[in-house]
Amino acid sequence: MRSAIIGVTGGRARAHADAYRRIDDAELVAVSARTSDAADAFAAGYSGVDPFTDHRQMLDAVRPELVHVSTPPSARLAILRDCDEAGVAAVILEKPVAIDREDLEELAAFERRTRMRVAVNHQLHFHRAMARMKESVGAWAGPIDIYASAGMNAAYQGTHLMQSARDLLSSEVTDVTAEAEGSNGLEPSPAAHYAPDDLEARFHTAAGNIRLHCGVGAPRVPDHRADGIHLHKRVKATSAAGDRFEWNMWSWQCDAEGRRSGGDLDWKTEDAHAQAALTRSVVAWNGVEQHPLELVRALDEYSLILRAYASAADVDDAEAVLPQLRRALQAPSRPDRRLTDVS
Repeated sequence: MRSAIIGVTGGRARAHADAYRRIDDAELVAVSARTSDAADAFAAGYSGVDPFTDHRQMLDAVRPELVHVSTPPSARLAILRDCDEAGVAAVILEKPVAIDREDLEELAAFERRTRMRVAVNHQLHFHRAMARMKESVGAWAGPIDIYASAGMNAAYQGTHLMQSARDLLSSEVTDVTAEAEGSNGLEPSPAAHYAPDDLEARFHTAAGNIRLHCGVGAPRVPDHRADGIHLHKRVKATSAAGDRFEWNMWSWQCDAEGRRSGGDLDWKTEDAHAQAALTRSVVAWNGVEQHPLELVRALDEYSLILRAYASAADVDDAEAVLPQLRRALQAPSRPDRRLTDVS
């Protein structure tokens, strides 16, 4: 399978490209960036990769079967349409999938029309310790509670955590309550990863609850190697019977059925393995069977995050949520509805 990457100026694009060093049945043949300097510099690091400054020209010239889209979310819908028109078979789309309610609904309409296979790049799903976690939690009696936290905001890392939490606890969410603080992350930016500076949210289901905490107030992982704000992702599952499984980027531990297991992790090694495994899964995906990271699931997960923003702003989430949240967070006085944190 011939593959290409659109958008190579961000750090994630390098991980997408490096994955092909571990894949036998697909090859990276082209990349596209807005400037020739960026495209040329990126392509020079890989054998047999052609650089382009126009992704449409690249799609026409190379005819890739798989395309990785690693651009800001503001550009992704248009690129998906271009890929669809060019006959691309599959796309791996970086997260977050959307910005606000309008483009989320446009993406949902696109997903219903297209025959192109689209998966969202939640590589955390393919971390080996996370696979152990799903296997363990799947054997527990409910109810089960999930607590997930990250140092970066909900757009950067909360979408990863929401996917993991929903994979562990897939029961329908019946209610969402949230509190947010700080509007700096809602100011205009080229990355368009808009979110409050701190978000605490609770998602209620019949099978248990999901607690999500992302941003400046989220707890930090007590490991000396976690020396960057992006290195503090954590997911913890607990059962009513006292079973417990906790994962972070540096270690995992499981206490269940009277036994303890666990170990240290090197997140760079695990992430490289996971990115290659994700890419292989999309190469092998025939579109008939469901994929754990397919677009329709990611849209539902992001819709839940928008519901949390709406709850934090105390507004209806049927329309644009982010402007309403920004106004609410910048109001001179707001009632304190902060949820009690869980560590």
